[in-house]
Amino acid sequence: MAHEFDLLLLAPAAAPQSDLDDMRAAFLIASAERDSHANETSEGHLGGLDVQLILARMDDLPADATPDFVVAPFAEVGDAQVAALAAPGDSVVVDVRVLAAPAPAEREDLPPFAERFLAETGRVAGPAALGTYRAARAVDLAVRAVDSVDDRGALRRALAP
Repeated sequence: MAHEFDLLLLAPAAAPQSDLDDMRAAFLIASAERDSHANETSEGHLGGLDVQLILARMDDLPADATPDFVVAPFAEVGDAQVAALAAPGDSVVVDVRVLAAPAPAEREDLPPFAERFLAETGRVAGPAALGTYRAARAVDLAVRAVDSVDDRGALRRALAP
């Protein structure tokens, strides 16, 4: 059983650096909500497992990327492009458009995501940040429900609306 997994955050080719920065910040906020700890060697935790984050634009994907999850929190990233990315490595594609509102933070002592994002970045959370956060929380809950990232079918079912 895997103890870590890779998650690709995918932005359109023309996305400004600020969108990529917001995506990373939102992911880190979500991944620290439940299982983070000192001296981490990963980008954070989702579902109790270490997550290695890959952040890329559509036109600049690492050739050897075989992520376990693909998240494209922008409507202009086409379904066909994301599906094509998922096919070779059997990645689980997280469609943020069908996800419900972000699940509440696991800890009741945490303020809402928008407040944490503003406090940590000094910026208001836009669509890139909100979509990334919502997807990261959904991945967290799906991995916890399946208790692994090995059963891709079960993960897809856990992420289905």
